[in-house]
Amino acid sequence: MPEPLISILIPTYEPQADHLQAALDSLVQQTEQRWEVIIHDDASKVDVASIISKYLEDPRFRFIRSEVRRGIGGNWNACLQLANAPYVQFLFQDDTWEPTYLTRSLAVLEADPTIAFTAANHAYRDEAGKRAEDFAPDHNLKLLVDLKRAFLKPGKQEAQAFLSRWAARGLKPNVIGEPSFVLMRKSNIDRAGLFCEDMRQLLDLEYWVRLLKTGNWYYLAKELGAFRVHAHGASAANSERGSGIFERIRCLALVLPLIPKAERKQVESSLVDHLAEMIRAFFQRVRGGKRVSSGGSSALVAFAMKHPILTIRSVVKFITHR
Repeated sequence: MPEPLISILIPTYEPQADHLQAALDSLVQQTEQRWEVIIHDDASKVDVASIISKYLEDPRFRFIRSEVRRGIGGNWNACLQLANAPYVQFLFQDDTWEPTYLTRSLAVLEADPTIAFTAANHAYRDEAGKRAEDFAPDHNLKLLVDLKRAFLKPGKQEAQAFLSRWAARGLKPNVIGEPSFVLMRKSNIDRAGLFCEDMRQLLDLEYWVRLLKTGNWYYLAKELGAFRVHAHGASAANSERGSGIFERIRCLALVLPLIPKAERKQVESSLVDHLAEMIRAFFQRVRGGKRVSSGGSSALVAFAMKHPILTIRSVVKFITHR
């Protein structure tokens, strides 16, 4: 077999058979076929090997099952450490691609070596297949789709300029999106390292920031797949725990030193409102008797110590506007 051009990484955990098979069908139907597939299961109780047995007849597919539960970040990293091809692509167990997804994404990376990764527009669907665009105007997914459309223009995004604009919005929303629709250059991954396994909610966003330290990115505006949203999935559980509040502060601490001095004052001015909102969410959890992890508290303290003036301005904003 010729050497694969793309390592396709599929981390699984308790997959629903029809969803996983739909994801794999969308993969084998790609117009770009120079790939290998690594399916790494995170100690599921369901028999994943049986679900994917027909795909394993293709020698490009490899299945590995962990005997111990590694968690989301651990499973992603287990996959990442097995990738050897020049380009790397995740595909989650219930997402799907349009047939030309890999072809279009790969063409961009092969044409411009300054681009570390591409990210493709995609639909968001609930478990019944309903699209986000059909939800109520105030629904989180509808708001996400609208914000991405307003914030991003198709084509090449210069890393530093993009980070300044994104930081000014408090890194909200995750306009780059989910790993299923991001094709990465392996050499840039080697420079960025692995995912942060102690992060629950924003480990992909934090990783995009680190990848942007190594190169630019490219936005493919054409809708090239679908991301399935589960009402009771990991994101919903993490939101209930408040994980995103503190992980976003960690991400901002990573981004701010990357902003050019000439732009930092303007970015920080825009950021005050977003930080005040995070502080408000923190105190609402405390007043409501909800758990605040020690890691979350320490992230807030660490940020305050590193950016005291910005933090004080945000606290004043919180106090005067509550």
